[in-house]
Amino acid sequence: HLAWRLRPEELWRARLAYTVALDRGQQSIPVRISWSGIELANADIGLPAEALRLGLPKLAPLELTGMVNLRISTLSIGRNAAQGSATLQWHSAGSALSPVWPLGDYELRWEGQGREGRVTLQTLKGPLQLRGQGSWGSGRAPVFAGTADVPPEYQQQLVPFLRLIAVESSAGSFEL
Repeated sequence: HLAWRLRPEELWRARLAYTVALDRGQQSIPVRISWSGIELANADIGLPAEALRLGLPKLAPLELTGMVNLRISTLSIGRNAAQGSATLQWHSAGSALSPVWPLGDYELRWEGQGREGRVTLQTLKGPLQLRGQGSWGSGRAPVFAGTADVPPEYQQQLVPFLRLIAVESSAGSFEL
């Protein structure tokens, strides 16, 4: 469920300000919209992992499971620039295509500094070890390089699954 309330006291600053509530008011997020962009602060959004397919349709065939938590301390998105930081954690991560559950807990950190930004991926715990880094900048396409490593005791179960979504670089190691 999603509900929002206009905060008229911000209109004199030539911006629309809302309080957006998710899950019947249990979580609320201040959102400001102005000519220069959109600002969010102190957002803590929890969703089932299957909701990721709405924003990333290519993930739908994987039938993701687990819970995703998005925390945004501050985020300002303007014309050709983004400022702020956010953390996405995926707990009890899984896929209907994987015989191992859970695959682990993972964290993706995003930081934007104007026209430049970067992301880092790390494993918090679990048998499938993910790590990676990416960046983007003004006039450049985003780049991301990541790896998935499988311990020997899980290779028989996980290698066929990983071959569906990644490129095997050596025994038990994949490029994302």
